[in-house]
Amino acid sequence: VANSLPQKKTDFTYLIRRNKKRKRVSIHVLPPGIVEIRIPSFLSDKEAIELAKNKKSWIQSRIQEIKESPYFLPPQTFSHGDFFLFRGEKVQLSLIKGRNSVSLTKGKLEVTVPPGLSGIAQKEYIRKSVVSFYHSQAQSLLRNKTISFSESINRKPVFITVKEYASRWGCCFCDGRIVYNWRIIMAPDDVIDYVIVHELCHLEEPNHSARFWENVEKIIPDWQRRRAWLKDNGHALTITPSF
Repeated sequence: VANSLPQKKTDFTYLIRRNKKRKRVSIHVLPPGIVEIRIPSFLSDKEAIELAKNKKSWIQSRIQEIKESPYFLPPQTFSHGDFFLFRGEKVQLSLIKGRNSVSLTKGKLEVTVPPGLSGIAQKEYIRKSVVSFYHSQAQSLLRNKTISFSESINRKPVFITVKEYASRWGCCFCDGRIVYNWRIIMAPDDVIDYVIVHELCHLEEPNHSARFWENVEKIIPDWQRRRAWLKDNGHALTITPSF
């Protein structure tokens, strides 16, 4: 995958992601108003932006929807008082002088900051600390939930881990491995459960056939509502620096 740097054109900032395996163009709006254009490798940046310009009305509408979402958060400055999402709830950043510690208690995301750090160096330290904490929390929670749900379908993955994906929440490989996007830890628990069951059901059906969705529905009867939540609010499941 080759990515172009963000480009400011007219009303929007465009982020172009190029992939040699991609055959079609898709346009996504990310908070606070970045237009991500995913394109095949043969398209130029100019052609991609022209395609996006033709969707200007839809993009403007989508930006407004995002800003009106109860899950919308402005880009983080990684300063005391910033808000983040964790398991569907807003948590507030609290900075304390110290070393190598991140904890979450009663809606407070407490990060210790070594004395002497300031400016961009401090913000980058806090960002890495928060992302590392989320990553480890996701690894633990998703692994435990996956093992628990696997008993419902009598199929167990051979390996469970997390990484960051640009456009998917999980992936089930044909050899039995399941990899989740760590950012799903920001979603409500019922949505997290849907993603887990979705990937587990791929151990039985490696496709999205009618039988696959029947298997999902046996465990998550309201899977369509939960999938719709991801479609509408997935944009909020990110940590976006503003420095």
